[in-house]
Amino acid sequence: MSTKAITLSELSTLHQTYLNNKATILSAEIKKRETETVWFEMNADLRNTLTKILADTKVDGIRFYFTAYKDVVENGFPQDVKDLSKMSIAFVATEKAGGAASTDSTSISPLNHGVLNP
Repeated sequence: MSTKAITLSELSTLHQTYLNNKATILSAEIKKRETETVWFEMNADLRNTLTKILADTKVDGIRFYFTAYKDVVENGFPQDVKDLSKMSIAFVATEKAGGAASTDSTSISPLNHGVLNP
């Protein structure tokens, strides 16, 4: 898959396709509106993680994982109980070793602390 910058209009079209297809199926299955976006505040944790990713010469990409919290709060997550059972996104740097497929970096911790919408 190629990577390219897109316009906000193109983003809107792609997101609407997701809402019309994937989100509809997910929402029907869980019988409530599914998460549509995840927003990460540009806080110290995010800046630190991005700085580590950009500085590490072994990093060849970023992998995004769809995640979901359990039905109970564990280890302080999620901070808001209304987020229980909602889908979210976490990301981790990836790196290649010796021509193999990219694997999740063990030197940069994954980040999962976004604001879920709706």
